Amino acid sequence: MLNVSNYKENKLEYTLARKQPEILGQVCQGFYLLQHQVGFSISDFANVAYFKFENRWVRLYFEPNIIFLGEHEPPQEPENSDLESMLVLVNLNEMKGIVGFTLKSIEYGLKGNNVFTSLAFEGGK
Repeated sequence: MLNVSNYKENKLEYTLARKQPEILGQVCQGFYLLQHQVGFSISDFANVAYFKFENRWVRLYFEPNIIFLGEHEPPQEPENSDLESMLVLVNLNEMKGIVGFTLKSIEYGLKGNNVFTSLAFEGGK
């Protein structure tokens, strides 16, 4: 793992594990979430997020105190062996305020003991 940056907030640390891709100022062309379900209840709304900029896919996901944001293969429908615990790929290309809008900023940080990434789109969400 390549540790590009280490940040401290209130004595807690987080790491941006990859160099941020050159996506600021680019129009988002696609948006998918990979969520975790147990039975028919969602247990994790955003396990992994995928964004498409200039025909390249970027994957965003988290581990404890680590933020991963980097170029990746296009999202694939996961294979699940049963309905008790499964991953589901959610197509959010029609979500207003993201796809078709320009990415204007990315913020990284900590909320309590959890890391977060916030993407802001011009005229959108």
